[in-house]
Amino acid sequence: MFLATYKNTLKNLIRSTTFWLAIAVLAIVVIQGVNEGFFQVDTEPNFVLTYQNYIQSIINSLGSKLLMYALPIFSVITVVLVLNRDYGDKFFEIEKAANIKPSFYVYGRLSALISVNFAVLLLSNLFFMYWYLYTCGGVEGLTTWEMISETFVRVLRVDIFVGMPSLIFYIGLTYFAGAIFKNGIPAAIVGMGYAIGFYAGYITLRFRIAEEYFSYFSPIPQKLRRFFHYYDTEWFEDTIKRQNTSVADVAFCISFLVGIAVLCSVISYIRARRRNN
Repeated sequence: MFLATYKNTLKNLIRSTTFWLAIAVLAIVVIQGVNEGFFQVDTEPNFVLTYQNYIQSIINSLGSKLLMYALPIFSVITVVLVLNRDYGDKFFEIEKAANIKPSFYVYGRLSALISVNFAVLLLSNLFFMYWYLYTCGGVEGLTTWEMISETFVRVLRVDIFVGMPSLIFYIGLTYFAGAIFKNGIPAAIVGMGYAIGFYAGYITLRFRIAEEYFSYFSPIPQKLRRFFHYYDTEWFEDTIKRQNTSVADVAFCISFLVGIAVLCSVISYIRARRRNN
């Protein structure tokens, strides 16, 4: 039953025109981000991408570009599409008639949403980085194969430990709002409102309000991001000491984001158990 719900959710997303429109918009954002680059001189014909700048660009492609608003809004859209199917197309009644348990109903959908968003996160970040490296003419000191393989490993690592906790947070929050209001529109307002509010606050207020929020409790915790900035390089130890971050900080930041999502999913499950329509 869980697998059937999972597969049905994937099918409904993939068959949605809105889903592919969101993919197209995300692709435009990625292209724009590559064209903007990371350094003031990286569009110059004689620019050489050093290994240190290459390492910086990997975490920046995620934290400074994709996770700021594009991927969070995309994740909210996917959740709203699922919610609209449930509440607007009476899909809940169909699955309830098939005796699907509320736990399978909720967690099957959330699992499908997480799977789709992770795939989009990984592919968009890899596309971003490979295209950027191509425009830069490669990385100084690395062969083409070394650049391709190392980029894949580093992008995969930051996507798992930095990107996915953030998207899981947005998915859980948006689904929770939909379960409370029994409608996809309030869920969209809550999810997109938080994503846009965070982006606006980060741009304008991050030096004026409590540092703890952006360091530990925001969708992109700075303690988490800074830990992976130079991970597995010669600059790693010096960086985490200077930025005052640690494995404990990483564990706390991930636990907070995922914990909020889990709490939201539990409440959504309780609402599903009590739901009649």
